[in-house]
Amino acid sequence: MKSLLLALLATGSLFAGEKATLTLADFTDLNGGAPAGGWKTQEGGVIHLAAQKGTGALISKKEYTNFELTWEWRLESAGNNGIKYWVTNIKDAKGKGEWLGIEYQMIDDDKHPDGLRGGSHNTGSIYDIV
Repeated sequence: MKSLLLALLATGSLFAGEKATLTLADFTDLNGGAPAGGWKTQEGGVIHLAAQKGTGALISKKEYTNFELTWEWRLESAGNNGIKYWVTNIKDAKGKGEWLGIEYQMIDDDKHPDGLRGGSHNTGSIYDIV
């Protein structure tokens, strides 16, 4: 992953017609611990990830079936990123897990090797599906 500016505003419905704005306190890292450095909650519930190398994953502590997810993003030249949602942690016999879910692809379509494949690997696709 190159650099990503992610301004994320997540709202989940707690009950019919009731909305809640989530903050960083509503999320964990992939292992259930505190989110890694670089994540901040800004005014209005915007969750921001500063540019960094490696992954910057957040998992909501609660499950949501009805939500709105909006974000702003940018990539460096030849960058590749994505946002997964409705994820499930699938574990093998040894307990090693992998987060599977729908991934909205964000990639430099013209410069990243995977983006050059086109189709379900381009920005805006559901990665490797549509």
